[in-house]
Parts: sequence; C-alpha cells; structure tokens
Amino acid sequence: MNAPDNSPDGGAAFPFYFPTPMAGDASEQHQGMSCRALFAAILIHAELVTCGVPGEAADALVEAAQRAGRDVVDHMAFNAVESADALLRALAEPRPEPVPQHLTYNAWATPASEHHAIQSLWLHPRFADLPAVIRDFVKLAVDEIAKTEDGIPF
Repeated sequence: MNAPDNSPDGGAAFPFYFPTPMAGDASEQHQGMSCRALFAAILIHAELVTCGVPGEAADALVEAAQRAGRDVVDHMAFNAVESADALLRALAEPRPEPVPQHLTYNAWATPASEHHAIQSLWLHPRFADLPAVIRDFVKLAVDEIAKTEDGIPF
C-alpha cells in the first residue's frame, strides 16, 4: 500500500495503471479502493470479530448504538469510518525521531524478589553464554544490589 496522500480519503490503497487506447502510449491511473475505505473495512471486520459474538462486548455495542440513536450495523460502520479517519490523521503527522534506549538499573527501585532473580542469573553456570551487553547489565545490577539492603540504599 502506498503512503497516504493529502486527499481526505488518503489516496488510492491499491492504485493500478493501464494504457488507454485514446491516449496512445500514456497510462491512466485508476484509483480503486481508497485508503480510508480499506482502513474502515479492516476496522469493521475487527469490530465484527470482537463484538459479533454474544457476550459483554456485544452487549456494550448494542447499548452504545442505542445511546447514539443508531442501528447496530450503522453504529459499527460509523465507528469504523471515524477510526479510519483518525488513522489517516495519525499517519499524516510527522514521526518523532526515536530516542535511543539505554539499559539502566536502580537497585533502590527494584523489589527484593527481583534482586534474588538477578543474583541467581549472575551465578548460573551458563551466564557466560549470554551476550556481552546483557552480562554487563547484570554485573551492574549485582554491584548495585551489593550496595543495598532489601532494595533500599544505605
């Protein structure tokens, strides 16, 4: 699927081209299904799967449809289109640069049961088989645990 364009429906989900006899060698693009229609179809299918089975989800859907003054199927379609529009808006927003994640360890914020698990890992005979970044992190954690008593620095 192509990235959504600036049109309200997100542009063609599956555009296709074929030569037109009147245009000579030029090709004509046919839009097919819009991204908005595709997203709505996927979302209504998800709602049918979750709310189409008798139970709490189905009951909640019926109640929501009644509160909105709609037929259940119309309410599902409305929800799907609203969700598709929200998805198109979200896709149009610039994405922030990812922030690199670094392993950190705070012994004071870790329960004693986790201290025991970390120390057990440190003492395990296959500890050396772990990747270096994990071994270094566990070593740091064990060193921090050694400075604490019951997870509280002293």
